Amino acid sequence: MPTRSHAVTDPGRVEKENNDGIYADDTNLVYAVADGVAGPPGEFASRVFLQLVQDHAVQLAEVVRKGHRDADAARGRRDVLQALARLFETANTDIYGWSRENADLRGAATTATLCVLDSAGVFLAHVGDSRAYLARSAEVRQLTCDHTMAEELIRIGQLRREETGSFRYRNVVSQTLGERAVCRPDLVWVDTTPGDTLLLCTDGLTDCVGDRDLGEALQQAGLNRPATKLIDMANHAGGHDNVAAVVVHVLPDVEPKTAVSHIGAPFQHTMKLESLGHLFFCQHLTPDERMKVLRYMLEVQALPGSVIFRQGEQAQDLYLVIQGTLDVLVDGHAVTVVGPGSHFGEIALVSGQPRSATVVAREPARLMRMTRDDFFDLSQRDQAVAVKMLWAFAQTLSGRVTELSKQVAGFKRA
Repeated sequence: MPTRSHAVTDPGRVEKENNDGIYADDTNLVYAVADGVAGPPGEFASRVFLQLVQDHAVQLAEVVRKGHRDADAARGRRDVLQALARLFETANTDIYGWSRENADLRGAATTATLCVLDSAGVFLAHVGDSRAYLARSAEVRQLTCDHTMAEELIRIGQLRREETGSFRYRNVVSQTLGERAVCRPDLVWVDTTPGDTLLLCTDGLTDCVGDRDLGEALQQAGLNRPATKLIDMANHAGGHDNVAAVVVHVLPDVEPKTAVSHIGAPFQHTMKLESLGHLFFCQHLTPDERMKVLRYMLEVQALPGSVIFRQGEQAQDLYLVIQGTLDVLVDGHAVTVVGPGSHFGEIALVSGQPRSATVVAREPARLMRMTRDDFFDLSQRDQAVAVKMLWAFAQTLSGRVTELSKQVAGFKRA
């Protein structure tokens, strides 16, 4: 996926030193921002992270390419996410270790947001309150969730979002690289299309410029030094902090693709998030938690007559129908039809037992698929999300058992 980027950092109008840093690599499609915490030690921390990104850019790009060559697309995506997580873990260990051994580096820590693009989307790893946005058409969407005290209080219902502007501790960051011995970055995958614009930035920009103004600026800037325009907007609004911005334009492919889809372009991630929200096993998840599930959902396109799986096959995957209808057959006989919003395979995701039916596409269909290995990986990285999903599974199975018990009791009375 060809891209063109523009990256700028500026100390702002108040601070003399600049602890923010940027990295933009249009060759390997690797981009990052960092905002060092606590003066000179923070600047050291942000430089350590960005140097690691530079040192591993070629390796990250190769992991992405290898993932595309892998026959198992789910495993290829997990490999990229794991590579991003390892880079963050290495940076955290290095910064934390140096700050413990050197008195001049005590308190060294940094926020960090890193993205790597592939031919279909963007992989993101994130810690702190620097952000990533995706601008598409007239809309802009925040892809990352701030790791701040204010955001944590909002999640547990102790603070309303409209109160954050006056909240005394709204800028207190709850997680950074180097602050503690262990760091668990948020990992995200989002599909992109030509014409999209990605923005990575520090809080020096977002504290001064609202999301709507960011979106308008990204749409108007085109390819003409958009990062400079954003930083000028932040400085015009006060410039009370260092500011960094990396703007990445996703360009059309130079060479046309030889394969033509019979179903259409990939669905926008917003529609996928909405589809997940309607599923029973995601009913307890917040939008941010659904983003964590979405990184494991692979899109499957099926032409009429395509067999999704056959009765008796070893089962591992869960499917969600986004578009089209599919026939469900048992012993060769049609028993039901599933359409948009339907799901099947949830028992197999947990138990791995053989399929009890055959599923065949009746018309062009789109589905999202999660493998059992992906669910296990989700359970390890985001236990709270997995627990909520398993609780929903348990509730549904309990309902089925109760209904079956009533049917058996009725049969005995008859």
